[in-house]
Amino acid sequence: MALTKSNASSATIRFEAKPWLTADKLRNKMDAAEYKHVVLGLIFLKYISAMSKPKRSTIEVQGTPISILSQPGGDFISLTDMVRNFDGAGALIEQWLKNKATVLFLGVWERINNPGFNSLEFEGIRNEAGRNRFFP
Repeated sequence: MALTKSNASSATIRFEAKPWLTADKLRNKMDAAEYKHVVLGLIFLKYISAMSKPKRSTIEVQGTPISILSQPGGDFISLTDMVRNFDGAGALIEQWLKNKATVLFLGVWERINNPGFNSLEFEGIRNEAGRNRFFP
């Protein structure tokens, strides 16, 4: 049965019809040809919003769930998830970040992928990496 204004108020309204009835109430006396520009703009904004939001998923590696964050520029994995089942997991990441080779790798990655990378500030970090007193 098609939903018309005459039977919309007296009959039970199906879920799919409610947004259209609400839209009709909101547009009031505005012509449908004019209102379509507003609706199409809102649909476009919703599409852009959905496309720009990072998407989260999880993979399981040897019984450990690891979070993956997918963005238009690439996918990222959670280091803390990767070491969760290791003894001293926090210290493991800390030691990895103190490693000079790790810091040099991160510097190269940032230069390639980050247009706002501060090379001068990184030089100080790079020079301190690998020393006992270096704390990231």
